[in-house]
Amino acid sequence: MALLQSLSSTLYLQTVASALNRLYYPKPKIYKPLISKLSARCDRKLHVSRPGVFIPSPSGRRRFNVLGALNAISKEVIIVTNESYINAQSICHLLLKLTALNLEVPITVVLDNARYQKCRVVFALAEALNIELLYLPSYSPHLNLIERLWKFVRNECLYSKYYADFDSFKDAIQTCLEQADTTHKKALKKLLSLNFQSFKNVHISSV
Repeated sequence: MALLQSLSSTLYLQTVASALNRLYYPKPKIYKPLISKLSARCDRKLHVSRPGVFIPSPSGRRRFNVLGALNAISKEVIIVTNESYINAQSICHLLLKLTALNLEVPITVVLDNARYQKCRVVFALAEALNIELLYLPSYSPHLNLIERLWKFVRNECLYSKYYADFDSFKDAIQTCLEQADTTHKKALKKLLSLNFQSFKNVHISSV
């Protein structure tokens, strides 16, 4: 059943994107300045990588939450950020920001199945704003276009980079996302194409 849902969702996404709708992929991303993932923390600290060679490494426990909505066509990214946590109110804030763009075409928002995205307050606001909510099948990250954007952000401004303070850490992420449809548009054009993994000639047998 999940495979059939994945196939139908792929076709639907491609159909919506080829129509006049504005197709947005929202997804939260929590950026924690951890040594193993990101070279960015608040306090300076020395780490020995080789004998006699000292390089600055991250320190601190603050995190930066980014809830982003990616326009599948223009590559524009609308973001809501905080340093606490993402919840249903964050989703509502994002829907209001999308509405404030005053687009003259229908808006379809593609979401995963996080609990805070499937609650009454989100449903009610989306209906009031005339925004369609399209939920992907479970375990289908390959259908979520914004997952590729998060990978691009990590490679572009986080990996092997050191930031002296938390504000610089946040600015690097925000600037990268704000420039998605300008400075980085050429690089993202191929990465964020509407080609989704699908399966042909599938035979499903009962167990």
